[in-house]
Amino acid sequence: MEKLKVFVILAPLTLMIFLELFIFPMDMFTTRPWEALKERSLFSGFPGQFYPSKKLTSVEHGDLAPRGKSKSKPTSWETDAFGFRNRQEKLKKKIDVIIVGDSNGVGASVSQESTLSEQLEKIFPQLNVYSYAPRSVQDLLADSRFFSSDLTTPRLVILESIERGCLFRPFLPQVIERLEVKPNYYSFSILMDRLLDLPSYHYVQARVLDVLGPKSEKIFLNGYYFYQGESSLLPLKPEEIRDSALAYKNYQDKLKKMGVGFIFLPIPNKETYFYENWWPTPPDTLSKLRAQLDELKVPNVDLLTVFLEHKKREPQNPPYSTDDSHWNELGGKLGAEALARDFPTLPIVH
Repeated sequence: MEKLKVFVILAPLTLMIFLELFIFPMDMFTTRPWEALKERSLFSGFPGQFYPSKKLTSVEHGDLAPRGKSKSKPTSWETDAFGFRNRQEKLKKKIDVIIVGDSNGVGASVSQESTLSEQLEKIFPQLNVYSYAPRSVQDLLADSRFFSSDLTTPRLVILESIERGCLFRPFLPQVIERLEVKPNYYSFSILMDRLLDLPSYHYVQARVLDVLGPKSEKIFLNGYYFYQGESSLLPLKPEEIRDSALAYKNYQDKLKKMGVGFIFLPIPNKETYFYENWWPTPPDTLSKLRAQLDELKVPNVDLLTVFLEHKKREPQNPPYSTDDSHWNELGGKLGAEALARDFPTLPIVH
């Protein structure tokens, strides 16, 4: 009888796990490809943060709106053999430009053809632009694929960062350890990573909390959802901005010694773009940071001015989605165009 009880309990659970791991689509219990493809545990050990060599066509929802109120849209993702969001063919030739950054650099809310790397290649078709997000400059320098010879050294690194994440960047360590890439273990690692943190568990947990748990407060103003609201617009101390600028200068100096150019691309917070919801004038954090960078001669892009000028021309067509914290297809396009405008010979940055 005891064995029968155990069987009755474990059989459905085992069947469900089997179906999820081997039969159901990878995005069955997720709302975004980011969630379906991103590694979940420390077990995997991928160089990138996504499952390698995957193609996924799915329907995506914004990361801010409550369930049932977000707008669904079709999207496609492709990851390369190292777990970064790039087409596989990018690995077949020398990489000219590498984009390091956060989820905006990945293109968390846009389809493959609208990521920043793809948008740049549309403007500079002669260049092979590689997305190395979401990773840091330190990670890039420690990656054994790069900087070992002229053939493996890019000509330019673009560091992208959302405004709320562009401060307090650490200085580069004195000793850089190189990563060992082991693609032979990836298939097993993906299976174990999904098993150790089943998406179906989180899906059921979220649905239960929707019904029984406390309702989370969402910042919703004038038809748009926001991640932080007014708290993202608070001014920073001069020494905080100065220390951050010095950190970026350190990145530039480190890469310059290797013959590699550097550009910093700060992306305004969604709250900064819609500043009228809280403040009479746009916050000046990015302007102050750029002034420090200009003083230190660190190449950077004034994307805030680009966005606000676009806002005057097309107020009904913002570079952010209504229900997501990231920039949309237009935001990536404006970012790529701003880079091309300020640096028309993109890889040649002194």
